Amino acid sequence: MRLAAAIAALAAGWLATGAMAAGEPAQILIWLPKAQTAAGPLRERLAHLHDVLIRFTSPDLAASSRRLWRMAADGGGRCRLGNDGGVRAPKWGASGYVLYRQEADTNHDGRIDDLDEDLVRVIPAEGGEPVLVGQGRSANWSPDGRLVAISRDGALEFRNLHGQLVPREQAPEGEIVIADSLDPELAHEFWGIDARSAERRRLPDELGKKYLWLSAQAPGGKTVLFSSATRQNLLVIGTGDPAPRKINQDQALFIDPAWSPDEQQIVFVSTAAGGSPCRAH
Repeated sequence: MRLAAAIAALAAGWLATGAMAAGEPAQILIWLPKAQTAAGPLRERLAHLHDVLIRFTSPDLAASSRRLWRMAADGGGRCRLGNDGGVRAPKWGASGYVLYRQEADTNHDGRIDDLDEDLVRVIPAEGGEPVLVGQGRSANWSPDGRLVAISRDGALEFRNLHGQLVPREQAPEGEIVIADSLDPELAHEFWGIDARSAERRRLPDELGKKYLWLSAQAPGGKTVLFSSATRQNLLVIGTGDPAPRKINQDQALFIDPAWSPDEQQIVFVSTAAGGSPCRAH
């Protein structure tokens, strides 16, 4: 079968040698546990992505209106998870927190632009107050949801849920998958970095752009969650589905959806107004 999907994102740099240089941040796609980093398991997971149709017709979303939301995988029970604007790329961690980046004037020049990094925050998935853990160009969870890997100043750093730096040797074992861009038209280099040893390996070229979809796949690997080309809908498609199905029914814009570890809920960024705040049980 054929998986139809749409993705649009900003480009970022990565040297062909696989070594980051200051000011050329890598895009962290996913941090895979040790059991999934071998060629067999990783290839099996990616095999579910038979074909990817890329389209770039999405409108811009004003930073002030991009807020973090949570809902059930069937579209019910939607609530607003925090009040921050300028939210990007939420990821639901195994420890019950949601990681996201927030646009900010981090170089203090009076404006927010490409010269700035993003603030990296975590918030309880059930609702609560966000915590600032660092800043950088890209971020993702460790497999156990205990640490956050952040791409900053040409290097990877590891921080815990309180924002404290953690030595590399204390990181969970596994492989961090990195690309030179999130834009499928520009992404040419894909690398795996051992979280503890920092050893690098170039990932197989024949899998190519499929690496960009690692974080869009459900943890089970057989379902993909993505925004429509117009960003007016969130869509889900599985390996046995003839076509994607919508899981939202309003006129707001939607981007950056991500699964919960149990595949029962999702987090996403939307321009939707109002809504009830998520509350911890």
